[in-house]
Amino acid sequence: MYPGIELRTMRYIVAVGDELHFTRAAERVRVAQPSLSKQIRNVEQELDVKLFKRNRRNVEITEPGRAFIENAKQALLYAERAASAARAANVGQQGKLFLGVSPSVHLDLFFRLRNAFERRHGDVQLQYVSGFARDHAESIMRGDLHAALVELPIRYRGLAILSILRESIALTVSRDDGLASRKTVVPEQLIQRPLVLLSDQADLAHDKILIKIQDWGYLPEKVFNVLSLVQALDFVETGEAVGALRENLGRLGSTKVVTKSIPGMPTVDTGIVYRRQIRSPLLRNLLRIAREVFFEERARMIESK
Repeated sequence: MYPGIELRTMRYIVAVGDELHFTRAAERVRVAQPSLSKQIRNVEQELDVKLFKRNRRNVEITEPGRAFIENAKQALLYAERAASAARAANVGQQGKLFLGVSPSVHLDLFFRLRNAFERRHGDVQLQYVSGFARDHAESIMRGDLHAALVELPIRYRGLAILSILRESIALTVSRDDGLASRKTVVPEQLIQRPLVLLSDQADLAHDKILIKIQDWGYLPEKVFNVLSLVQALDFVETGEAVGALRENLGRLGSTKVVTKSIPGMPTVDTGIVYRRQIRSPLLRNLLRIAREVFFEERARMIESK
């Protein structure tokens, strides 16, 4: 059966082993010498071994005592490490932070946030978790994620939102397409052209985008709904379809595509969502850094209201 020896008593035994003197050991650990001696005797009785040979002149460590002290020092070291880790975690300086990222969010935003976070908190592991926005919301409420970088709007009871980017929807065409060199594109030039969109599962603004495209006058006979930016850009790059994507996605996604502004298209936002009532130190640090990293984008959002 595992003996119930306290760390404090281990310190007493280690101190006696170092000092080979009960009085000096008691002074070192700041305890009365009779109390120290009694607790060491209790351990010896519990283990049924002698840790020290005592007489009026000196103290010697027994072989069982050497084995105990060697392992007790390791246990005390691990205990101090555990305490240090707990203190670091309490201020968000250690641990793992799980951040979800949805398919409609360009990874450039994630990398900017991650790199800034790691420069300030190098001992924290920031874990990337891929998934759709609604799934991330459920994971956050269950406590499986700290936060998620997702497209907006998202409505989920108990979630708070830090908006970081506002952008327009742009028409995306292949660089080899004749439309790429035109200053403006009108709906009549898109007749019989298929359209590719991120699906409503991958982009919560899907329906809003499609309605505005149709209001503009482009009524595609075929719409490809895909789950990732890579798939959408593959359709555009090969000329299989034109895309209606967030401007940031089209601009940063590929050198083989060109974006064209469309009049009257809505703006769409990207943000960090997190559980409203639970703010861990790790999450507080992430939100603080996000406000710094995306300061200019957030300022433009305020100006555009």
